[in-house]
Amino acid sequence: MNGVCGGIADFFHISPFAVMLIFILTASVSIWIYIILTWTLDEGPTLM
Repeated sequence: MNGVCGGIADFFHISPFAVMLIFILTASVSIWIYIILTWTLDEGPTLM
């Protein structure tokens, strides 16, 4: 992950730490949204 964040930071001319922080914050939000939707959404119809 460090190399990818470093490459993205290099491309946008920002700190690699900022890119890692943004990645961590958005990943945690995505995980919580996924968990909440898993609990709240109804099951769809089965294919069989």
